[in-house]
Amino acid sequence: MRRVYKVSRSAEAVLNYIVKYKLENNGRSPSVREIMKGCGFRSTCVAHYHLGRLQSVGLIEREPNKSRSIRVICATCSCSSPREANA
Repeated sequence: MRRVYKVSRSAEAVLNYIVKYKLENNGRSPSVREIMKGCGFRSTCVAHYHLGRLQSVGLIEREPNKSRSIRVICATCSCSSPREANA
């Protein structure tokens, strides 16, 4: 059974971008700037915010003070926006 996580559409887009990037780059993680550009954000602060949300719900892990250290914990789990999950 799949576990459902409550994350925003933007955070889900970040997770999908990370998974796609890792598949296309032999498991290498994207940088925060690459996530920003790949998801169409205007600043790295927004990318950092969504990475923090994904980490807080347990979908990814990151090593502090280390670049490109994103590890996807559950790429096959369903994500839903809070509005959809509460409906």
